[in-house]
Amino acid sequence: IHAGDKYSKAKVISIWILGENVTQRQNAINNAYMTFEKDDKDPFERLTDSARIIFVELEKFNPKNADMHDLLTGWLSFLKNPSFMDNSFFQDSNVKAAMKTLQYVSADKVARQIYDARLKTLNDHNSDMTIAHEEGFIEGEAIGIEKGLAEGAMQKAIETAKKMLLKNVSIEDIAEFTGLSVEEIEQLK
Repeated sequence: IHAGDKYSKAKVISIWILGENVTQRQNAINNAYMTFEKDDKDPFERLTDSARIIFVELEKFNPKNADMHDLLTGWLSFLKNPSFMDNSFFQDSNVKAAMKTLQYVSADKVARQIYDARLKTLNDHNSDMTIAHEEGFIEGEAIGIEKGLAEGAMQKAIETAKKMLLKNVSIEDIAEFTGLSVEEIEQLK
Protein backbone atom coordinates (compact mmCIF):
# COMPACT_ATOMS: atom_id res chain seq x y z
CA ILE A 1 0.00 0.00 0.00
CA HIS A 2 1.43 3.36 -1.00
CA ALA A 3 0.78 6.66 0.77
CA GLY A 4 -2.61 7.82 -0.41
CA ASP A 5 -3.93 4.33 -1.23
CA LYS A 6 -6.97 2.76 0.45
CA TYR A 7 -6.59 -0.22 2.76
CA SER A 8 -9.83 -1.89 1.78
CA LYS A 9 -10.33 -4.66 -0.76
CA ALA A 10 -6.65 -5.16 -1.47
CA LYS A 11 -5.22 -8.61 -1.94
CA VAL A 12 -2.56 -9.32 0.64
CA ILE A 13 0.99 -9.89 -0.51
CA SER A 14 3.40 -10.17 2.37
CA ILE A 15 7.14 -10.05 1.66
CA TRP A 16 9.37 -11.37 4.40
CA ILE A 17 13.05 -10.52 4.06
CA LEU A 18 14.72 -12.88 6.51
CA GLY A 19 18.24 -12.99 7.89
CA GLU A 20 17.99 -16.73 8.42
CA ASN A 21 16.54 -19.69 6.56
CA VAL A 22 13.02 -20.84 7.42
CA THR A 23 12.24 -23.18 4.51
CA GLN A 24 13.88 -26.35 3.24
CA ARG A 25 13.83 -25.06 -0.34
CA GLN A 26 17.11 -24.27 -2.07
CA ASN A 27 15.99 -21.03 -3.72
CA ALA A 28 16.54 -17.72 -1.94
CA ILE A 29 13.11 -16.47 -3.03
CA ASN A 30 10.06 -18.67 -2.45
CA ASN A 31 6.34 -18.04 -2.91
CA ALA A 32 3.60 -19.46 -0.76
CA TYR A 33 0.05 -19.19 -2.10
CA MET A 34 -2.30 -19.77 0.78
CA THR A 35 -5.58 -21.55 0.13
CA PHE A 36 -6.43 -22.96 3.54
CA GLU A 37 -10.09 -23.74 4.10
CA LYS A 38 -12.11 -24.26 7.27
CA ASP A 39 -12.80 -27.82 8.30
CA ASP A 40 -14.14 -29.61 11.38
CA LYS A 41 -10.68 -30.25 12.83
CA ASP A 42 -9.52 -26.65 12.38
CA PRO A 43 -12.32 -24.15 12.98
CA PHE A 44 -10.16 -21.16 12.16
CA GLU A 45 -10.19 -19.79 8.64
CA ARG A 46 -6.52 -18.97 8.30
CA LEU A 47 -5.87 -17.54 4.84
CA THR A 48 -7.62 -17.43 1.49
CA ASP A 49 -6.56 -17.30 -2.14
CA SER A 50 -6.25 -13.54 -1.66
CA ALA A 51 -3.14 -14.03 0.45
CA ARG A 52 0.39 -14.68 -0.76
CA ILE A 53 3.66 -14.75 1.19
CA ILE A 54 7.02 -14.28 -0.47
CA PHE A 55 9.95 -15.48 1.61
CA VAL A 56 13.34 -13.97 0.81
CA GLU A 57 16.04 -15.85 2.72
CA LEU A 58 19.19 -13.74 2.57
CA GLU A 59 21.44 -16.59 3.76
CA LYS A 60 20.63 -18.49 0.54
CA PHE A 61 21.02 -15.46 -1.71
CA ASN A 62 24.42 -15.15 -3.42
CA PRO A 63 25.13 -11.61 -4.69
CA LYS A 64 28.10 -12.86 -6.75
CA ASN A 65 25.71 -14.75 -9.05
CA ALA A 66 23.00 -12.06 -9.14
CA ASP A 67 21.93 -10.12 -12.21
CA MET A 68 22.59 -6.54 -11.10
CA HIS A 69 20.37 -5.22 -13.88
CA ASP A 70 17.35 -6.88 -12.24
CA LEU A 71 16.00 -4.47 -9.62
CA LEU A 72 14.88 -7.17 -7.16
CA THR A 73 18.20 -9.00 -7.11
CA GLY A 74 19.95 -5.64 -7.01
CA TRP A 75 18.08 -4.69 -3.83
CA LEU A 76 18.73 -8.10 -2.29
CA SER A 77 22.43 -7.74 -3.06
CA PHE A 78 22.40 -4.31 -1.47
CA LEU A 79 20.70 -5.69 1.67
CA LYS A 80 23.09 -8.63 1.94
CA ASN A 81 26.34 -6.85 1.11
CA PRO A 82 26.42 -3.37 -0.48
CA SER A 83 30.08 -3.84 -1.48
CA PHE A 84 28.96 -6.12 -4.35
CA MET A 85 27.00 -3.31 -5.96
CA ASP A 86 28.18 -1.74 -9.19
CA ASN A 87 27.46 1.89 -9.95
CA SER A 88 24.73 1.10 -12.51
CA PHE A 89 22.40 -0.08 -9.72
CA PHE A 90 22.54 3.35 -8.12
CA GLN A 91 21.67 5.09 -11.41
CA ASP A 92 18.06 3.79 -11.43
CA SER A 93 15.68 6.67 -10.59
CA ASN A 94 13.77 4.60 -8.00
CA VAL A 95 17.01 3.58 -6.30
CA LYS A 96 18.24 7.18 -6.29
CA ALA A 97 15.01 8.36 -4.66
CA ALA A 98 15.14 5.57 -2.07
CA MET A 99 18.79 6.27 -1.27
CA LYS A 100 18.12 9.98 -0.89
CA THR A 101 15.28 9.24 1.55
CA LEU A 102 17.39 6.66 3.40
CA GLN A 103 20.30 9.06 3.79
CA TYR A 104 18.01 11.85 4.94
CA VAL A 105 16.05 9.91 7.53
CA SER A 106 19.16 8.07 8.74
CA ALA A 107 21.02 11.29 9.36
CA ASP A 108 18.65 12.85 11.86
CA LYS A 109 16.42 11.21 14.47
CA VAL A 110 13.95 14.12 14.45
CA ALA A 111 13.71 14.07 10.64
CA ARG A 112 13.05 10.32 10.73
CA GLN A 113 10.26 10.77 13.27
CA ILE A 114 8.69 13.55 11.20
CA TYR A 115 8.86 11.46 8.03
CA ASP A 116 7.30 8.43 9.75
CA ALA A 117 4.56 10.56 11.33
CA ARG A 118 3.68 12.11 7.97
CA LEU A 119 3.33 8.72 6.26
CA LYS A 120 1.26 7.36 9.15
CA THR A 121 -1.02 10.39 9.03
CA LEU A 122 -1.60 9.98 5.28
CA ASN A 123 -2.36 6.26 5.59
CA ASP A 124 -4.59 6.70 8.65
CA HIS A 125 -6.51 9.50 6.98
CA ASN A 126 -7.19 7.42 3.87
CA SER A 127 -8.25 4.45 5.94
CA ASP A 128 -10.57 6.63 8.05
CA MET A 129 -12.15 8.12 4.94
CA THR A 130 -12.71 4.67 3.43
CA ILE A 131 -14.34 3.39 6.61
CA ALA A 132 -16.48 6.53 6.93
CA HIS A 133 -17.82 6.17 3.40
CA GLU A 134 -18.42 2.44 3.79
CA GLU A 135 -20.36 2.96 7.02
CA GLY A 136 -22.66 5.45 5.32
CA PHE A 137 -21.59 8.71 6.96
CA ILE A 138 -23.19 11.62 5.21
CA GLU A 139 -21.06 13.43 2.64
CA GLY A 140 -21.04 16.71 4.60
CA GLU A 141 -19.48 15.12 7.65
CA ALA A 142 -16.81 13.47 5.53
CA ILE A 143 -16.00 16.77 3.82
CA GLY A 144 -15.79 18.51 7.21
CA ILE A 145 -13.49 15.85 8.60
CA GLU A 146 -11.35 15.94 5.47
CA LYS A 147 -11.09 19.73 5.62
CA GLY A 148 -10.10 19.61 9.29
CA LEU A 149 -7.50 16.94 8.64
CA ALA A 150 -6.14 18.89 5.68
CA GLU A 151 -5.82 22.04 7.78
CA GLY A 152 -4.12 20.08 10.55
CA ALA A 153 -1.78 18.43 8.06
CA MET A 154 -0.94 21.84 6.59
CA GLN A 155 -0.13 23.22 10.06
CA LYS A 156 2.07 20.19 10.76
CA ALA A 157 3.81 20.60 7.40
CA ILE A 158 4.49 24.27 8.18
CA GLU A 159 5.86 23.43 11.64
CA THR A 160 8.03 20.71 10.13
CA ALA A 161 9.30 23.03 7.39
CA LYS A 162 10.26 25.67 9.97
CA LYS A 163 12.24 23.12 11.96
CA MET A 164 13.94 21.87 8.79
CA LEU A 165 14.84 25.44 7.77
CA LEU A 166 16.52 25.90 11.16
CA LYS A 167 18.59 22.78 10.41
CA ASN A 168 19.60 24.24 7.02
CA VAL A 169 17.85 21.54 5.00
CA SER A 170 17.53 22.52 1.33
CA ILE A 171 14.22 24.01 0.23
CA GLU A 172 13.81 21.30 -2.41
CA ASP A 173 14.16 18.55 0.21
CA ILE A 174 11.76 20.36 2.54
CA ALA A 175 9.23 20.59 -0.28
CA GLU A 176 9.63 16.89 -1.05
CA PHE A 177 9.16 15.73 2.54
CA THR A 178 6.43 18.16 3.64
CA GLY A 179 4.38 18.50 0.47
CA LEU A 180 4.63 22.30 0.64
CA SER A 181 5.52 24.25 -2.47
CA VAL A 182 8.88 26.01 -2.83
CA GLU A 183 7.02 29.35 -2.75
CA GLU A 184 5.27 28.46 0.53
CA ILE A 185 8.61 27.52 2.09
CA GLU A 186 10.23 30.72 0.84
CA GLN A 187 7.50 32.70 2.63
CA LEU A 188 8.33 30.90 5.89
CA LYS A 189 11.90 32.22 5.79
